[in-house]
Amino acid sequence: MPVPDARTRNKISLNPSKVLSTSIPGKLVPRIVLSNALFVFAVYASKEWLLNFDVGVFWVLMRVLACGGLGVVVWEIITNQISKRKSIEWSVLGMASLLQFVQYGCLFTALYRLSPSRVIIFTHFSTYWIGSLISPSSTRKTAAVAAAILISVLSDTELFTANVRRYAPGYGALVLHGLSSSALDHTLGVLSPSMGTTFSTAASVLGATIFALPFYIFRSFVVCAFHLLPTQEFATNISFFP
Repeated sequence: MPVPDARTRNKISLNPSKVLSTSIPGKLVPRIVLSNALFVFAVYASKEWLLNFDVGVFWVLMRVLACGGLGVVVWEIITNQISKRKSIEWSVLGMASLLQFVQYGCLFTALYRLSPSRVIIFTHFSTYWIGSLISPSSTRKTAAVAAAILISVLSDTELFTANVRRYAPGYGALVLHGLSSSALDHTLGVLSPSMGTTFSTAASVLGATIFALPFYIFRSFVVCAFHLLPTQEFATNISFFP
C-alpha cells in the first residue's frame, strides 16, 4: 500500500462555523421565540380568563377553531393558495383535520383540569415523550419520562381518591394529545411534499373547524331543548286547571 502524499490531500477548514452547523437557522430564531411566547400567553389566558369561569371546554374549543378557520379563509382570499396546488389528497387532509380537532380538544380538556405550566410542558413536547413511551430507544430516556409523569401525578393527586378522580381526565387528555400529535405530524409529513407545510397546516385547521360545526349545532340544539322543556311541561300542567 503506497504512503499517502500530504500534498494531494483535501484541505479541511478549522473554522468551527463552517465545520459545525447549528440545527436552527438564525433567521428562524425570532419566529420560534415569538410563537412560543404567544403559545404560553394563550394557554395562561385561556385558563385564567375563560376556563376558570366554567365557560366550558367545548365553548372555548369552538371559538378558537372559528378564529383559526376565519384566519385561514382570509389568508386564502389574499394569497389564493389553493389554485396553486395541482393535486390535493382529500382523504389524508380529512384525517389531518380530524387529528387537529382531537389535538385541540385534548389541549383544552387537560387545561381545564391541570395547571397551565404542566399543560405547556407536556403538550409542547408531547411528540417526544409519547414517542419514548411507545417505541423506547433508550432505557434512560424512557425512565426519565416515566419518572416525570409519576412525579407530576403524585404532586397533583397527593394520593387522595378525590384528587385522582379530579385530575385523571386531565392526564388522560395529555396522553391522547400526545398520540394525536404524533399521528398529526406523520399525516402532515405525507401532505407537505405535495401541498407545502404552511398550506397543509392551514388547511387542516380549517378542516378541524368544519369537523367541529356539527358537534356545535347538535350541542346548541340539545341545550335549547333542555331549556325549553321545563317551560313546556309547566304550560301543559297549567292547561289542566280552569
